[in-house]
Amino acid sequence: MSSLPPNLESLHIQEEQLRQKALEKIKADSDFANHLKMIEAAMDLSESFRRSNGDDEELNILKVLAIRTFNALGASLKLAFSGYNQNAALQMRDILETAFLLDYLLTEKEKILDWWNADSKTRRAKYTPAKIREALDKRDGFKNNKRRDTYLMFCDLAGHPNRHMTHMLRPTPESEIAAGPFLEITGLKASIGEMAKLAFQVGVSINSYMEHKYPIINSSQTQFLMFATRWRDTYFPKASTGKE
Repeated sequence: MSSLPPNLESLHIQEEQLRQKALEKIKADSDFANHLKMIEAAMDLSESFRRSNGDDEELNILKVLAIRTFNALGASLKLAFSGYNQNAALQMRDILETAFLLDYLLTEKEKILDWWNADSKTRRAKYTPAKIREALDKRDGFKNNKRRDTYLMFCDLAGHPNRHMTHMLRPTPESEIAAGPFLEITGLKASIGEMAKLAFQVGVSINSYMEHKYPIINSSQTQFLMFATRWRDTYFPKASTGKE
């Protein structure tokens, strides 16, 4: 007998039913499969990084950030498969922010401890998400504000209460706002595709650091590089990196 109250038990059953339907749809769609392989490869690389040798403080700080992305990707997948696309997008905003920070710290290694030990005033002055994005754009010579626009998209759709959030609360544009989970394949596919982009970015940063720290490439790196190259060439053939 379930220990959940009856309404919560019914909601849980509905979530599991939607998850099974979503998995059935995935089997028939090669894009779904490709995106999930990309996500899995990045998550496996994050876990491999967590288990890597070394106990210096900077390394341990980067491991914390890597595992934060691992957990957020897992939570985002679970939410999306269970019919909660908006909540999945909120997790994706967290992944995006952490991915930018990882990218920044991996090329500004002397600032890792300063960021980690900063008080709230220092973080607001030097390390807000906006300042990290601006520093990355300056480093890479980007002037089109794609990082900012992607972050704001997640804020509008999921991060902050506003009228745009209703787009992810309706099964179709004409539908009433739905209470609870629902399966809408176009939205699910878009969510999984965005997760794959984020996983790619996270994995590129972690792999870059591992190549620098550990000359011998392990199996997780090999798998990530294989899937990442294949995924990038399929969906972003003109891109040479995961940064733009």
